[in-house]
Amino acid sequence: MSEPVNTSETAAAERNHRLADGVALGLLGAWLVFRAVTNRIGLGVGPRLLDQRPWVIPFLNNSGILLIQAGTGTVGRPGMLIATGLASVFMSTVSGLILYWAGWRFGHRLAALASQPGSPWAGVWHPKRVARAERWMDRWGVPVVFFGRVIEWFTLPVMLVAGASGMRLRRFLVGHTLGAMAFAGLFLWIGGVAQGRWPWLRDWISDDFGPWALRISLVLLVLLVLAMLLGRGQQKRPDQDATTAPSQGPSESPSDTG
Repeated sequence: MSEPVNTSETAAAERNHRLADGVALGLLGAWLVFRAVTNRIGLGVGPRLLDQRPWVIPFLNNSGILLIQAGTGTVGRPGMLIATGLASVFMSTVSGLILYWAGWRFGHRLAALASQPGSPWAGVWHPKRVARAERWMDRWGVPVVFFGRVIEWFTLPVMLVAGASGMRLRRFLVGHTLGAMAFAGLFLWIGGVAQGRWPWLRDWISDDFGPWALRISLVLLVLLVLAMLLGRGQQKRPDQDATTAPSQGPSESPSDTG
């Protein structure tokens, strides 16, 4: 008699293979590159949006520094403040879900690679550490995700571990949404306070900081494009060497073989 099939494991296996690894990595890489580009654009054009459209800034760059900048443009404008806060929460949610999916999609593969002897991933994604993170997430998942979103430096690793540990999506969304709201409110409030105490700050951002930030962002974009082109060139080079290697055999003269 055949053993009963675990439908949950089967469904999980099918779900894991809906996208091939290459396609999933390509989509994740495209998102990361897209956000890198928009972040640099936001750094440069953010000061130009303070008067009319500060709510656009989080869509381009949702970092704490740019939210402080956006906060200086929402003083005395409650509608703009609410719109900017909602834009920040929306972008935080989109980025958080993508990182959660990345951890869920590739976390088990990193754990398998890390378990191999001499693997370079052993120090980053060791199975014992993953198991410890799973227990931690199971017990303190919502507060950890909350503070991981509020404290910007911890956002990336916390979201990846949340997905890799199999944290329930509902619990993740509760913690992450609350954290995104606190993150947006905190930095927009800091921007408003700064504008109230230093009224010259907004003009300095627009007139002095803005042009330099735009130049820096353009330089960073050029470096990013060059890095991508060099990476593609290195990937194609082994294929070209493989195609030219067989042609060396027939080129030998008879005296060499005799």
